[in-house]
Amino acid sequence: MIQIRKRELSKVQFIEEEVLDTPQAIKLRQKAIKASVISQAGETNKRRIAFKTLENGVLSVNSEVISFSGNYILLKGGKNIPIKSIISVG
Repeated sequence: MIQIRKRELSKVQFIEEEVLDTPQAIKLRQKAIKASVISQAGETNKRRIAFKTLENGVLSVNSEVISFSGNYILLKGGKNIPIKSIISVG
């Protein structure tokens, strides 16, 4: 797995299909995403997010997760990652 800088995310082509193969794995990913969101008290919590791309396989980035919607997580600094492309959050 190659680690990239957050600013490099704008150059990444994320895979559009679901990368996890079981409903349980998807549920665990969702739980990890929820746990990684920065609390209202301003507690910082950097996480390593591993995700699959079209051109470079699996990459990772270290960042704070600000929020998430049904389809994307929002990282500190305004970068988005599609949830379906995320392999792990830890």
